[in-house]
Amino acid sequence: MISAEQKCEDMKVLEWNFPEDGREINLVLKPKPADARGVPTYWQLNEAGNPGEAEAYGNMDFKIKSGAGFLTLNVTLDPSEFGFADLEFVDFPGLLQADGIVPLTQGFRHQFYSRVVSADKRQLKIKITDLDMVPDNFAFLWFCYSPSADAHFVSGDPKAVLTPQ
Repeated sequence: MISAEQKCEDMKVLEWNFPEDGREINLVLKPKPADARGVPTYWQLNEAGNPGEAEAYGNMDFKIKSGAGFLTLNVTLDPSEFGFADLEFVDFPGLLQADGIVPLTQGFRHQFYSRVVSADKRQLKIKITDLDMVPDNFAFLWFCYSPSADAHFVSGDPKAVLTPQ
C-alpha cells in the first residue's frame, strides 16, 4: 500500500499567479476515513467535474505568487466515502473567518478567509487576497464535524507543515 506521503508527492499542487482578479475555482473535497492504525489519511481534492484520482491536488500547500488580486475557492464536501453521512465543515461562530480549516502558516489570517455558506454546512467559500505583493505559501488542514458521532475530524496531510517550502 502506498503511503499518504508518497501519494501526495506524485500529485499536483494548487498554485496561483495573481493579478487576475475575481477568479473562482469550484472544488470537491472527498474525505477518507483514518487507516487501520487510526492515522488520518489524505483527503482527495479535485476541481468540480474532474473527479479522477490522477487529477487530485496532492496537498493543502497553496502557492500564491506575488501580485495584487484575489482568488475564490468554492469547496463542496462529499462525505460519501467517509462513513458518516452527516459530515460537515466546522462553522466557527463570530468573526474568526477560518471555518472548515486549521491554519498552520504564520500570517495566514490577514490574506486567507473561509466561511461556511450553506445550511447543510457542506459548502465552504475560501477567499485568498494578495495584499502585500509578496509570494505566499499557505498550509492548513481540513476541519470537519459529525453531529451523529459528536466528533471532530481533521485531514491527514504529510506536506501541510508549519513553514511550507
